[in-house]
Amino acid sequence: HRKKLVNWQELRFSAIPSLIRGVAAARPSELELLKKLSLRETKCPHNVAIATAAALEDTLREGTGYDEVAALYLKGGDCLVSSPADRENLLTRAGLFYFANKDYKEAAAIFARSASLQDAFVSRPLYWLYRTRLEMKNPQKAKEAAHFFR
Repeated sequence: HRKKLVNWQELRFSAIPSLIRGVAAARPSELELLKKLSLRETKCPHNVAIATAAALEDTLREGTGYDEVAALYLKGGDCLVSSPADRENLLTRAGLFYFANKDYKEAAAIFARSASLQDAFVSRPLYWLYRTRLEMKNPQKAKEAAHFFR
């Protein structure tokens, strides 16, 4: 049983839609390997991380692995600089998984980063920043976030 992927560099630079289709068909053990390799990778792009997060999202059980899916989306979002809307989407997804995992401090930090991108969908991370700050029992900070989407 090999724990090495011979075409890792090729996969890293593959188009995200193609990767998502391919990774969606992966066996659980293959997804686990892709997850581990993606989380260890230090160089951009992190296209495999995005595709792996999307595939894992479809197989998650309540509360299991939310932090890892968040970390994968965060890795992907940190590398995407050409499209603020895509970057906002990935960062917001990461924040949502941290929120679902009740890691409100991390969720709030990521939602704030996502909102700072100021793209057309800025209200989405601001809403979740508001909700996260309410969960953190910080209504004044929540009110500051809510002010932007009125």
